Amino acid sequence: MLLALDAARSVGAEWWFRANGDSPLLAVDLYPDAVEVAASVPGVELVSNVHPRVVPPGASVELIRSDAMQRALVHMNDEEREHVTMHLYRHDDRFHIERLGAGIVAAPGCRLVVDNPDDLERFAALITAMDHPHWTYGTQDVLDLLQRITS
Repeated sequence: MLLALDAARSVGAEWWFRANGDSPLLAVDLYPDAVEVAASVPGVELVSNVHPRVVPPGASVELIRSDAMQRALVHMNDEEREHVTMHLYRHDDRFHIERLGAGIVAAPGCRLVVDNPDDLERFAALITAMDHPHWTYGTQDVLDLLQRITS
């Protein structure tokens, strides 16, 4: 987490997106919506579709204000440092969090994360089923394809 904040500070970034290594199909089509919320809501410090979760794991979007993360950092325990935004969610009375309503529809239990062998097998089947480059698929397109291949 410190690396992300240091990287943001090194280029003077007021905001940064969190991207997780276990989420290989970033929901980048949702990023402009997060930027729009950040630009239009005064005082917002975190824009998220995770609090509460409105998308399956692996399709998370978190746009974080650097100075909010800096304020949170001094209060974080080891678990919160590992999970980066956990402290902000746990203390949502101290941080202005705006919900990003994605309008994404997914089957119950759907996962786009790769945390275990079953996830890896599902992800490999998903990538194999794609007929054009993965980065050209929107989040809903990926979820629809996953639903088709796992049904």
